[in-house]
This record gives sequence, C-alpha cells and structure tokens, in this order.
Amino acid sequence: EPTNELCKLLRQGACRIGTSVANVITLLSLETVVFGGGITEALGEKYLKLIRSQFEQDVFPEHCKKCTFEITVLGPDAGILGAAHLASQT
Repeated sequence: EPTNELCKLLRQGACRIGTSVANVITLLSLETVVFGGGITEALGEKYLKLIRSQFEQDVFPEHCKKCTFEITVLGPDAGILGAAHLASQT
C-alpha cells in the first residue's frame, strides 16, 4: 500500500527526471525519449505524465515540447539492444 511519503518521493523523482530530460532535449533536440525500468513499468503512463509535466515547464525552446515520451516494449533488454544498435551504426 503506497504511503504519502512514498508518493512524495515518486513525485520528486519524476520532477527531477523531467528537468533532466528537458536539459538533454534542449541540448540535443531529440524527437523521442524512451523510458524503461522497474518504476516506469510498474507505474506506466501515470508516471510519464508527472515527468512530462515538469519537462514542459523546463524545456526550451518551445518547439522541443513536441518531443514524444514512450515506454519501452523491449523490457529489461532495452539497454543492451540500444547499445548494440548504436555500435552497429559506427
């Protein structure tokens, strides 16, 4: 059963992730961010909404707000598969 303290920590984490993603998107102008991991998989779209809310407050310039957020469909192998794909591109 979630406690108020746990909910508070999850919100704080989502805010920090949102700000971090905003910084990366502002720097790199990426079109899509893919999220994975236990918390994201357990909380799904609700957690992404919290992240997105903070992201939209922090991202610059305005056109970067069009960045899409996705939850990985690759499960725990997402990182390894992404690294392999990146390595194959070089």
